[in-house]
Amino acid sequence: MKIINNISNLLARAESSCSIGEYKDSINMAKTALEQSIEADFKKGQAEAYRIIGSVYLDQAKYLESEEALLKSIGYYSEDDCEELLLAYSSLGTLYSQQNDNSKALEHFYKGLEIAKSSKNENYIARLYFNLGNFYLNTKDTIKSREYYCKAYKIYKKNESEMDLAHIYNSMAVLKHLLSDTSMSFAYFKKTYKIWEKHNHKRGMLIVANNLARLLVEQGDHVQSIKYIEKQIALSIELDNNYSLFLAYTNLGSIYTGLNQLNKANSYFKDAQQLAKYSKIGSTYKRYLKEVTKYYVATGDYQEAYKTSQELLEYQKQDFEDQINERMKTIKTNMLVKEKEEQSNLYRQRNEELAQLISEIEAQKEHLDKTNTELLQLNETRNTIFATISHDLRNYIGAISTITEMFKLENTDEKYNSYIDAIQQSSANALKLLKELLEVSILESHEFKLDRSIVPVNDLFQSFMSLVEIPAHKKNIEIELILATDNINANIDTSRFWQAISNIIFNAIKFTPCHGKIIISVNREDKLFKVVIKDNGIGIKAEMLDHIFDKFTFAKRRGTDGEATIGLGLYMSKKLIEMHQGSIEVESEVGKGTIFTILMPCAEDK
Repeated sequence: MKIINNISNLLARAESSCSIGEYKDSINMAKTALEQSIEADFKKGQAEAYRIIGSVYLDQAKYLESEEALLKSIGYYSEDDCEELLLAYSSLGTLYSQQNDNSKALEHFYKGLEIAKSSKNENYIARLYFNLGNFYLNTKDTIKSREYYCKAYKIYKKNESEMDLAHIYNSMAVLKHLLSDTSMSFAYFKKTYKIWEKHNHKRGMLIVANNLARLLVEQGDHVQSIKYIEKQIALSIELDNNYSLFLAYTNLGSIYTGLNQLNKANSYFKDAQQLAKYSKIGSTYKRYLKEVTKYYVATGDYQEAYKTSQELLEYQKQDFEDQINERMKTIKTNMLVKEKEEQSNLYRQRNEELAQLISEIEAQKEHLDKTNTELLQLNETRNTIFATISHDLRNYIGAISTITEMFKLENTDEKYNSYIDAIQQSSANALKLLKELLEVSILESHEFKLDRSIVPVNDLFQSFMSLVEIPAHKKNIEIELILATDNINANIDTSRFWQAISNIIFNAIKFTPCHGKIIISVNREDKLFKVVIKDNGIGIKAEMLDHIFDKFTFAKRRGTDGEATIGLGLYMSKKLIEMHQGSIEVESEVGKGTIFTILMPCAEDK
C-alpha cells in the first residue's frame, strides 16, 4: 500500500509540473512512477504515467512520442477509470487536431465527451467543450467554435477557475482575429498573458507570446512583435518546444527581410531550417517556405527563390490531396456523431473546391516551369549577344583612340588638341564601361566559378598595396595599412577577392579630397576576419546608402577631381564577397567620410 501511495504522490506532482510547463521535472517523475508501477504490477499507475508523458510530449509538439504514450495509457486503464480515460481521449483529440487529422480528432473528442457526461463532472465536461471549440476553430467553423467556448465559459465562470478562463480568453482572441476584430483579439491575448504570467504558467505564456507575435507581424508592428518573439524564444528553449522555436525564427526571418536587414534574416532562416523537421505539418511549414522565398527574392537569388517556390507548390499540392482524404474520413466519422447529412454536403463542396485548386496549381506549376526555361534561354542568348557586341565595340573604340593619338602627334594647334583630348577621354570612359559590363556578364553567368586557394591574408594585402598607392599618391592621399596581429588564412579566389576590395579602395581615393587619409585595417573576429576601409572623404547621402550596391545605382557621385562613376563597381564587390560566403556593410556621413566593413570566413572554418 505504501508503494502505491508513493507512486500516486509522484504522479500527482508530475501532473502539477506538466500543467505549469515544468516539463523536465514532470517527465522525470512520470518515468520514475512508471518504473515503480511496472515493478509493483500497478496497471493504473502505468496508465497515468503514460498519459502524463504523452501530455508533456504533446505540449512540446513531439507528436509521434505523444501518440505512442497516450495510446498505451488507454490500453492500461480499466473501464471504471472514467475521468482518466476522458483526459487521455481529450489529449489524443487535441494531438490529431493539431496534425489536421480531423476524423480522428472528432472521434476521440466525442468519446471523451460521452465519458465526461456519464461521470457528471462539470470541469471535465467543460474541458471537452473547450477542446471541441478549438477543433471547430481549427476548421474555421467560427459559429460552432463560439458555441462550444460559451458552454465551457459558463462552467468555468461558475466555478471561478481563473486558469481555465485564461484558456477560453486565448481561444476567443484567435476567434476574434479570424473574424477580423483585431482590437478585441489583442485585448483577449493580453488578458490571457497577464493571468498566466501571474501564475507562472510558462506553457500558456508561450502560446500567447506566439499568438501575439504572429498578430503583430501581420499588423506590421515590428518593434512589439520582436519583443514577444524574444519571449517566445526564451520560453521555447526552456520548455524544449522546437515547434514554437521554428515559428519564432521564421517570424524573425520575415521581419528582417521586410526591414531589408538581409544578413539577420539569413541567420534566422538558417536556424528555422535546422528545426524544419519538427514542423512539416499544417500551414506552418508552408508559411516558412513563403517567407524564405521572399527572402531569396530580396537578395536577388532568384534560382533559390524558384526552388523554394517549387517546393511550396509541391507541398501545397500534397497538402490539398491530404485534406481531401481527411475530409472524406471526417464525413465517415461525422456519421457516427449524427452529423452525416450536414457534414457530407459541406465537405463534398470543399472537396470540389480543393480539386479545382489542385488543378489550378498544376497549371500554374506548368506555366512556371515553361517560363523559367524560357528565361534561362533568353539569359544565355543575351550574354552571347552582349559579349559579341562588346568585343567588337572595344575594337572600334580602341581604333578611335589610336587615330586621335596620331592626329595629336601631327598637330600643334592647342584648341584642336583639346578636342582630341576630349575624344580620347570619352573613348577611355567607354572602354571602362564596356570592361565593367563584361565583368558583370561573366559574374552573372552560370558557368562562372571561383578559383580558390588557401592564402595568408596579411601577405595578400601587403603584396597588392602598391597598386592602390599610385593613384593615391597623385592626390597626396595617405594610405595606412593596419594588419592583423596573428596569422589569418582564407580560402579565396585571390584575383577576384582583390578585385572586390580594390573597387572599394579606388572609390575611397576617388571621393577623398587631396591630402586626405584612408585607413585599411585587417583583424580576426572569432571564426571570421574583418576588413575595414575608412576614408575622410565627401561621404554619401543617407537616401543613397540603401542603393549603393545596386546595379546601375542612381547613387552616383562625381569624384573630388571630377572623376566619373558608372555604378557597377560596388555591385560587383558585393556579389564577389557574397560568393565567398562573406558580407559587406557601409556607413557614412556627408562631409566626414565613409566606412566599408567586410566580414569573411577564415580558412579553418571551411
